[in-house]
Amino acid sequence: MVPFKDIFQNSSIGFAALAVVVMTLLVFFQVANRYIIGWVVPWTEEVSRILFIWITFVGAYIALKMHSHIAVSSFFKRFTPKNQGKISNILIFLVFYFIGYLFWLSLKVIRQPLELQRLSLKSLISIFTCHSPSSSG
Repeated sequence: MVPFKDIFQNSSIGFAALAVVVMTLLVFFQVANRYIIGWVVPWTEEVSRILFIWITFVGAYIALKMHSHIAVSSFFKRFTPKNQGKISNILIFLVFYFIGYLFWLSLKVIRQPLELQRLSLKSLISIFTCHSPSSSG
């Protein structure tokens, strides 16, 4: 049986790839309609924006899992291996502190649209779908 971790990672990669394709097609459709046909489809801009936000956070998760985030190794090479471990632990603590702080702030942002039941003006999609990846990413 395949572990849940592998299923989740593969599904997040598939979602990100599909979201990029859909966003690209929506933007192409929007540009073609606006400049060639002269007909504006208002919901494509909002859906593209929401997909872009989701792609950003899901892509950050994928990059973190694949260890492909940008890292500056020249800073660590100046220290001894013992001190490199200490600095690495401090940086990991700071990253988790920052992520926790962002999570706490994102809960405040998410709570507001849920209480007000706000929908976007053009596509009638809940504002919650736009803000939810900030707490799950």
